[in-house]
Amino acid sequence: MPKIYNYLDYRHYLADLHREIKAKKSIFSHRYISAKVGVSSPAWFLHITKGRINLSPGKIQPLSRVFHLNPHESDYLTLLVHYQHAGTMHQKSIIKAKMRTFRRMHDPSANHASHFAEPELHTALG
Repeated sequence: MPKIYNYLDYRHYLADLHREIKAKKSIFSHRYISAKVGVSSPAWFLHITKGRINLSPGKIQPLSRVFHLNPHESDYLTLLVHYQHAGTMHQKSIIKAKMRTFRRMHDPSANHASHFAEPELHTALG
């Protein structure tokens, strides 16, 4: 399974996670995920991963449950969403600092110094 702490882009993380689960469970389609989250559009999840629409804060927890994320992973997903949606570089830097702190607390195996060097150039950082 992809490790969420290796990502700075929630869309890439969700797409990679979906791809890996779907390879094992064919029922895990975009339509299935949308239905489990309670969204009427069967293409909702596809639109999220393709960047056509944003993941709203109110859908993070339901989506976390569908993917069986633990509470720390769900919290980190929330940080990823806020990071991607931040309107200014100042906001991004504040959220990025929170992400570093969060990673230190919940992912002690990570090499924190290198993981955030060039976030715009890396989607999967591990």
